[in-house]
Amino acid sequence: MTLQEIFDIISAKIAANAGSLKLAPDTISSPEITELFDKYLLNTDLVIDDAIPLLNTNSVTVKGTGNSLIFFETNVNSLVFTVAGTIPSMTIEADAIIKAEGGWTFGKSFPVLMFGNWSGFYDPGNPKKWIQYIFFDSAHFSLTATGLIFSGFLKLDSMLSALAGLFNAEIVEVKGEVTLNKGEDGYIVTTDTVVPEMHLIGKIGTIDLKLGSFPVFTLAFSMNASAYIIDKGDNKGKPLPVLEILVETTMPINNDRIGVATVIGTQSESLIMQAILPETMDVGIAELISLANDENLLAVMPSNIPVINDFVLKDWQLTFNTSQK
Repeated sequence: MTLQEIFDIISAKIAANAGSLKLAPDTISSPEITELFDKYLLNTDLVIDDAIPLLNTNSVTVKGTGNSLIFFETNVNSLVFTVAGTIPSMTIEADAIIKAEGGWTFGKSFPVLMFGNWSGFYDPGNPKKWIQYIFFDSAHFSLTATGLIFSGFLKLDSMLSALAGLFNAEIVEVKGEVTLNKGEDGYIVTTDTVVPEMHLIGKIGTIDLKLGSFPVFTLAFSMNASAYIIDKGDNKGKPLPVLEILVETTMPINNDRIGVATVIGTQSESLIMQAILPETMDVGIAELISLANDENLLAVMPSNIPVINDFVLKDWQLTFNTSQK
């Protein structure tokens, strides 16, 4: 296949669909393109509205507005076809269409995420009022033979305003690879039910959090999407999304570093820090005193409770207000 042949095919498709490119998986095929359609597009049409094709010396490019899985409500900056010998390759670069209200969210690109803390919800008191949960200043998808990459700048406002005080920033860049979970046990997903899985790392630099006399906690920010598989019933094998917005750190206990997850609270300035300790590890008052630089922790306990000689701390939780420095 040549670039001229690819251009002619695409131009004919656009002309036949009133300016929209509807590219079926087998229209322009190669092992690489077949794999991309299978892994990321569910072997359905790639749709670009208001498509503009261009034949270049070394490629065929198409620009327009995305209207299919992953690329819903995005500006497709470049659908690019190149040819090595007679074998075509394909890449896609797209930017989300950002609006002040009702704009792009993860739920637009992946409909299964439409209702939740990565997108938004309808106001229970006014079912017609949409409340967007998180906002991006910009968001970008890059699909190549090596995989699907998301990158974007997340705004730390609205439901995430607690993080602005914690990170001393109003925006944070997040980036990571995206894969699609299609379920198990023969369950067949659709555009509406396929679940994206991703671990988006926030580029927040080094953020230190000091709590009293305890050692400084160094924070890491991430957005994690995974899938839970229904294991019985009519929907056996169906994937369901599990979404997390996490601030993570570690704390030193007995020369080990224990993971601590910080969950964003529902109130604007509330964060909850929670540690899940290993079953084999006991943390008693001696370890806490050592952790707090030998401070006398018993002295800060209420005087009207019985004297405590020792105790064992397992899982624990701490809530604090980020507006207080």
